[in-house]
Amino acid sequence: MQTTRPTEASRRRRALPRAAALALVLALALSAAGFSGCAIEPTYTKYTYQFYGTFDTLVQFVGYAQTQGEFDAYAKQGEQRFVALNKLFDIYHDYEGLNNAKTINDNAGVAPVKVDKELIDLILLAKEWYAKTGGKCDITAGPLTAVWKKYRDLAADDPAKAQVPPQAELAEAASHRGIDKVVVDEAAGTVYLQDGGMALDLGAVAKGFTCEIVAKELEKAGMTSVIVDGGGNIRLVGRPNDGLRKRWGVGIQDPDGNPDKPDDTPLDIVFLHDMSFVTSGDYERFFTVDGVRYCHLVDPDTMQPARYFRAVGIVYPDSGVADFMSTTLFLLPYEQGRALVESIPGMEALWILEGDELRLTDGIKPYMKNAGGGSSSMS
Repeated sequence: MQTTRPTEASRRRRALPRAAALALVLALALSAAGFSGCAIEPTYTKYTYQFYGTFDTLVQFVGYAQTQGEFDAYAKQGEQRFVALNKLFDIYHDYEGLNNAKTINDNAGVAPVKVDKELIDLILLAKEWYAKTGGKCDITAGPLTAVWKKYRDLAADDPAKAQVPPQAELAEAASHRGIDKVVVDEAAGTVYLQDGGMALDLGAVAKGFTCEIVAKELEKAGMTSVIVDGGGNIRLVGRPNDGLRKRWGVGIQDPDGNPDKPDDTPLDIVFLHDMSFVTSGDYERFFTVDGVRYCHLVDPDTMQPARYFRAVGIVYPDSGVADFMSTTLFLLPYEQGRALVESIPGMEALWILEGDELRLTDGIKPYMKNAGGGSSSMS
């Protein structure tokens, strides 16, 4: 799940980490137009706020406000929520006074764990969409993804000794899957993993789910024109409040491109408002053995990283669902994934294959600059 960036701001910020990757927000800086030869003072100004430290990625807010102070207050509110939700959804670290996803994993087969509502809601969303989509994206594949992470980390430490996990180790880890063994008691506010060997991995949904929460809270607080960019999980609130454009431009980066180069040419641009655009790709986290790339997106059925595409992008109103679905589509063959997307009202998708071949659902084409002639001035 990859990177986005406002184009004109990208020259002023630190280089993005390679882990943040596919989509770049092209929030173009446009001055207020003059009418009858008279300059009109703009009511709103575009500002940018960014921070590291959550979800292993750069997070940015790009939006319009009447003053810098007003924008910064909203952005700091959003940052605080990112920090809190990152801790809640974390499967690696403990935090004093907080029961989080790691606490649930630590108590697998032992006892139910009382957690905050946001974590309950995330797990319920993942269970719901698992059932709707055939079970490819499985948050109970934690033991399996942990095996691949161990070997990916070993390869990073010493690439010459990189190796693929033994089949027996993968099979043992995969034996602890089971979405029905995740028992959620909404009334009590608890989550219980029935199998002592189980572990949740929320990486396929947590960032998008967080972006959705933060975007809705900022909009409720009064911020009506903002991009919430969670490292490839983009949630667009309203329209660019510059008096000129009606849609934000989201650039689709070449998977073999360089996300640290501000002028890297995107494969295409999709123009959207009040929507989410979330991507998953094979270049975010991977290692190579005998010339074969093994990415972090693991098919729970084959127990191997998927290799159908270089990247997949989802357009959908809800960023949490879009995040879940970008992983789901990455794990499915093209025809099967396309049929799935076309069965879900309001959802559009794109696939990037080797050689930068783009495949698009029909509904997304009119909003693409090159593929369909879309523009930021679309109504």
